[in-house]
Amino acid sequence: MTSIRFTDLAIGACKSLGIHPPPPDALRADGTALEMAIDDVSVTLAYEPRRDPSQLFIFCRLGRVPADREAAILRRLLEANYARVLGTVILSVDPA
Repeated sequence: MTSIRFTDLAIGACKSLGIHPPPPDALRADGTALEMAIDDVSVTLAYEPRRDPSQLFIFCRLGRVPADREAAILRRLLEANYARVLGTVILSVDPA
């Protein structure tokens, strides 16, 4: 995939989701990431050709993990990742 194809894909994804494409400044100048909000959730579509030119990465911040459910949520993430060990889906938590 090229950065031009990524840009077309990102704009097409917005149209498919029924959301307005973000302004041009939301797309990185090098055409490798698009940041947008969907129902107040920050979502980033990223293309990292040096990492893997055939993959599209999706990052979203859902908020902090509730302390009283942290162990259960992290366990579910580990289980989900293990179940997908042969695939390319990786679920994680950003501790920030």
